Amino acid sequence: MTGMPSVPSPPSPEPPEARRTVIPARVLVVDDEPHLRMLLGCELEDLGHEVDKACNGREARDLLMTGARFDLVISDLRMPGMSGLDLLTWIRANRPEIDVMLMTGFGSCENASEGLRLGARDFLMKPFVDLDLVAASIERVLDHRRLTAEARLLRRQLVHGDRLQAIGHMAAAVAHEINNPAGYAMGNLSMLGEELESIRDRLVALGLDEPGLLTSIDECREMASVSREGVKRIATVSRDLRRFGRADVDHAEAVSMPDVIHTAVRIARMEVRHRAELAVEVGAVPDLTGHPGRLAQVFINLLVNAAQAIEDGDPRHNRVTISCRMDGPDVLVCVEDTGRGMTA
Repeated sequence: MTGMPSVPSPPSPEPPEARRTVIPARVLVVDDEPHLRMLLGCELEDLGHEVDKACNGREARDLLMTGARFDLVISDLRMPGMSGLDLLTWIRANRPEIDVMLMTGFGSCENASEGLRLGARDFLMKPFVDLDLVAASIERVLDHRRLTAEARLLRRQLVHGDRLQAIGHMAAAVAHEINNPAGYAMGNLSMLGEELESIRDRLVALGLDEPGLLTSIDECREMASVSREGVKRIATVSRDLRRFGRADVDHAEAVSMPDVIHTAVRIARMEVRHRAELAVEVGAVPDLTGHPGRLAQVFINLLVNAAQAIEDGDPRHNRVTISCRMDGPDVLVCVEDTGRGMTA
């Protein structure tokens, strides 16, 4: 037939007994010929797919407008009222997540080519001479859909991983910058407390122990002590951030699970305390070999997720508990919460 675009021959299908396991999909078959709807529907159901049927484009469009989930629409090109090309155009505009295959007779290849241009994944030639060829074509489209979805997920995971890595590096850098001035402040506050104590002792030895003066010195010593404890907490957070920022270190090392858990608790406490009391129950466990930063990330995620599963309210009425103990030869870490829980 001159002037018609060439149609590539599909690969020979595997014999039916060699067909691989099919991942179920939901397919909508649209055709105004009842026997073809039944034939194609039975073939798809035999393959393990869930099948819905519509006798024309309008009926298919009305079903899709309900928001029902479909993976694939297989539609005839020529139908009364709303053609397959019109349905394809509507799907691309309103339900772009659904793939479309078109069915056409041997005399309508120009329309099929137009359908491919408009976004159809493939088309089937009618009448169906070999249902195995039809099944192979449909599975190719569904495989492409699954691979595309997996590739999208992998890209998102890579972007998320890059962001986490960048956050880790930034946390480590910030912690390093905090660590040095915190060290100076802690040392100076310690010296200040010791110097005030020495001045107090000398005043008492000289008999200059006026109550008001000694009280002022004692208050200054107390302020220095409280400030030193605050700086010590800053230094602890800085150390935890540096450990958390090393989550991408490749080599394993000796891991103290209590240390990792306390690191995770200190980092996650701000997120948890507004929703629940946070309890830590850590028993004596041996060191393990692993990645402290990565383990800390796991426990931080579990603690934050537990807090997010708890409804807003008085934190005193809810509890998140992280525990670590021996379970036979294994070290068992559990995170429990009093939130709404999850289904079985």
